[in-house]
Amino acid sequence: MFGRPFVAVRSGADYIGGLCGGDCIGRVGEVSSILLASQLRADLVLMDDRRARALALKLGATPMGCVGLLQAAFQAGFVTDLRHAYRLLLASGAYVDRRIIEANLELLRLPGLDL
Repeated sequence: MFGRPFVAVRSGADYIGGLCGGDCIGRVGEVSSILLASQLRADLVLMDDRRARALALKLGATPMGCVGLLQAAFQAGFVTDLRHAYRLLLASGAYVDRRIIEANLELLRLPGLDL
């Protein structure tokens, strides 16, 4: 009667898959965070996964990882010993590339971790 469907139904997974080019396996949480940040017009979205961060930028969100968050907290005076905070982060078992931390400390003209 109508020639085309009156209502099209798509699952959220289909929508998210379209954003990722079909490569969202293991990233549905990150993509959901990016979409929520967009809807809320958030200043940034917290995530460490490199590909998820690239997707966030592509979709107009500003990603920040845990190293950047700790750096911002240090620069704002909320964290007094950034090297100690980075040591605790590494000791927690979180996967963070130590080279990123060392480069960050060098940028801030702080001594390296010396673990």
